[in-house]
This record gives sequence, C-alpha cells and structure tokens, in this order.
Amino acid sequence: GMSHEISRDHLLGLSYVRSNGVTHFDGDPTTDDINRQTLDTLKLESYNRFAKGWDSLFRLARSRDQLDTSGAFPSRFATTQNQLQWENRIKNDIGIITMGADATRQLVESDTLFSQTKRGIKGVYIGVIQEQDAHQWQLNARQDNLSGYGGYGVGSAAYAYKIQPGFRATLNAGTAFKAPSFNDLYYPAAFGYQGNPKLKPERSRNVEAALEYREGNTTARLSHYRNRLDDLIIINPDFSSVDNLARARIVGTGLRMSETKNNINTH
Repeated sequence: GMSHEISRDHLLGLSYVRSNGVTHFDGDPTTDDINRQTLDTLKLESYNRFAKGWDSLFRLARSRDQLDTSGAFPSRFATTQNQLQWENRIKNDIGIITMGADATRQLVESDTLFSQTKRGIKGVYIGVIQEQDAHQWQLNARQDNLSGYGGYGVGSAAYAYKIQPGFRATLNAGTAFKAPSFNDLYYPAAFGYQGNPKLKPERSRNVEAALEYREGNTTARLSHYRNRLDDLIIINPDFSSVDNLARARIVGTGLRMSETKNNINTH
C-alpha cells in the first residue's frame, strides 16, 4: 500500500492485498483432491478534513474470492464485490455525529448454474454519541435497499453509566437484519439439495444489560441478553433446502475476560 499527502487536510491512499492458498483433502481414494483459493483486495481511500471538526472518508474497493477445486468433484466459484462508501464524522456541541452512504454490488461466477448471479445493496446511516460527566448516550439508524427485497430499516440505542473509575454499567437495544446468501437463494439442485428463492431476510431484536470492569490491560464483562429472531434461516429437516423459521429466541448470561498487550517499539 501507499499514500500521498495532497495537503495538510487531504490524504490519498491506495492498497492492494493478494493471498494464495492450496489445500489437499480426501475426496476420493482414487484422486488427488485440491482446493486452490485466491483472495484479492484493491482499495482506494481519500481522507479529507473539510472544516474544523469535520472529517470525511471516501472509499472505493473491489474484492474477489476465487476457489478452484480439482479431483473427484471439480468446481469453480468466484465472488466479486464492488463497494463505494462516503462517511463523515462531525464533532460539535451536540457530540460526535457520524453519517454516510454506501453501495455494494455482488457478482458470483461459477460452473454451477445459479438462476441469479448479481445483486446490489444501497444504504444510508447516521449515528450520534454524546457524553456528559458519568453518562454516555449513543443512537444509530440505518436504511438499506436490497435488490429484490426493497427497503429495511434498523436502529439501536445505548446508554452507559460510569459508576466509578474503571467500572461502568451499560444497557443497549437494537434491531438488525441479515440477507440470505446466493447459495441460500439460488443454489441449483445437486445431491438432493437446492436453494430457496422465496427466502425472506432474517430480522432480529436484541436487548443486553452488562457490567464492565477495566484495570490496566484487563477487562471483565458480565452480561445478560435476550434476542428475538424472526424468519430465521435454517436447513430443512430432510436437508433438501433452506426455510424461514417464523420465530426463535436466544436468552443467556455470560462472563468474559480479556487482556490487551501493549507492544512497545524501541529504537
């Protein structure tokens, strides 16, 4: 990757990453079965400060994931994703406002004949963070439009209270959705399985309360959560396709401890 500073407030960056992997596996005792995977990511970014307290990021990215399988069951899959994003971060007396828009175009190429090979997603979003004394609030909203589905809106709200240094309580609630994959929707009939083009996106509502304690590099977090999922995408009992489960619930309590290590470079 490389970057060029146009001026004090404007920076242009370009990066490219490519990785290759080869995996041998046992698909059949009479063949040499091999997966060859190539991942490519090309990204162009422009960082701009248009005014005091107003930072902007423009990103144009293209990624490609190609998997070629040879042996007893040869196949080829290549997924390409093009993304355009513009994000703005504005800091003022209200707090920190983040807002932007993005568009994604996905394309699948394969020797498997999918009935649909393209789809697009467009979205706009806004978020606000405000902090005063021991209190912190955060609100987020996003609207997406998916090819073949129309519009879906989601949002979240969070509140945190600093009980004392290193110790705080949090409460957050939100909604989300998950679009079906190409395989879920359009995989052609093979080995007794095929996709279901009538699938609906998954939708969820989530609520979580937590206590967090941080000392130095160690963080401990105790949380209780309740998630409701509508139209959950599941495999059929006979493994012939995928369907939407009308409703599911996930309730749980968890304790998580983590440690962050500081890397200090000396010259």
